[in-house]
Amino acid sequence: MIIRQRQEALLALVRRDGFCDSESAARALNVSVQTIKRDFLQLEQLGQLRRVRGGATLPEVPAQPDERPEKPAQPDGPAIDWYNPAIAPFRLLGFPFFERDGLYRRYPLRLRLPLPAGTEAYANSPSGGQIRFRARTAAVALRVRLRAPYSPSYNVMPLLSGGFDIYASDGDGRYTLIGVSKYDPRLDSYESVLCSIPLPDRPLDFIINFPINETVESVLVGVDRGCEVLPPLPLPEEDRGKILVYGGSILHGFCASRPGMTMTSQLSRRLGREIYNLAVNGNGKCEDETAYALRECEGVRWLILSPEGNCPTVDWLDEHMRSFIRIVRETRPEWNIAVMSFMREARERFQTDYRALRLAKRDCQRKIVEDLRAAGDRRIVFWDGGDFTGADEDIMDGAFSQGEECTADFQHKSDMGFFIMTKAIEKRLRAFEAAEVQP
Repeated sequence: MIIRQRQEALLALVRRDGFCDSESAARALNVSVQTIKRDFLQLEQLGQLRRVRGGATLPEVPAQPDERPEKPAQPDGPAIDWYNPAIAPFRLLGFPFFERDGLYRRYPLRLRLPLPAGTEAYANSPSGGQIRFRARTAAVALRVRLRAPYSPSYNVMPLLSGGFDIYASDGDGRYTLIGVSKYDPRLDSYESVLCSIPLPDRPLDFIINFPINETVESVLVGVDRGCEVLPPLPLPEEDRGKILVYGGSILHGFCASRPGMTMTSQLSRRLGREIYNLAVNGNGKCEDETAYALRECEGVRWLILSPEGNCPTVDWLDEHMRSFIRIVRETRPEWNIAVMSFMREARERFQTDYRALRLAKRDCQRKIVEDLRAAGDRRIVFWDGGDFTGADEDIMDGAFSQGEECTADFQHKSDMGFFIMTKAIEKRLRAFEAAEVQP
């Protein structure tokens, strides 16, 4: 049952009985109580019911479409109509299990084996999630409820951790940043006008990027009052399949300046494909339990693996990556797998022991791929991240080509680092697909 059908069923129960019990509804609809509570929250924000202890009732004053309040999203701001982005014509991308679980969560709730504790800790981080739609509107606003306020970090800013950004295109395929959420990071909920532009002559195609870290309990999208919301333009390369990314904090998105500058967000815009970002900060260790979870994703063509930063030793990396790939291959023999080693980092100039470890892990991963290809797996390839900043990329030279100016904290990528990484991945992926040769 998709979310719209489930919420319509909940509303029918409330209207019939005057009250809907959370636990009874969860059993009847075969979902978790947490999912029902999330539906109740979204429906309450739309004025269609009122949450009470144990469930929900009818609102005190039934909300009709033409009776929605004209409360501005910010003082002296525009009059706004609010919509649930989980319901058409909006489209959610980057949440492979949303239809099943109804949560802005990257990993499934029900699994054969429980996720490792470190992975579960970041399973609700919505990195890579997107809201897409079209509308002829001057303003786009958000109402956001986070599970908790911003958790201060020396290298992750509030906008990246709990904020959103928005891109727009007039249909030519080029998306331009037009705004970001402005909020008080000390609060766990906020309302913000993402953008306010001159009213366009025709509908624009919008992409709203979710934050990478804080759990998003609910979000509503607001547009100009009376504006017609349309389905988004089709993804240009949707027929080529989705890309699934797994690794540690860098692929998770640390330390971009904002959500749209992470590697997966940039790659999604450049390729015109949906990307599932299942990387986990500090915990992308290639555990078997995580492999079982990843292989539940549907419609995937590429799996990009880059876990070496979270694997403490070369032996650990060798043992766990081999097992990880074996488990994925049991049910996903059709996936292309790219094993990607780390890019060069600024600290290597003086920390020669770190450089030696990176090169050893690189060679380990290359050997794993060579062994699997020799055993008959022709859908696996090795990408040497150390080459991503080389002259062959025709991107930068000097300090940039050595990785010295591509990080935020000598390790995690800055926007420049993510741009270089994205362009290098796109180049290799497109070259392979253009040649139509199995890796």
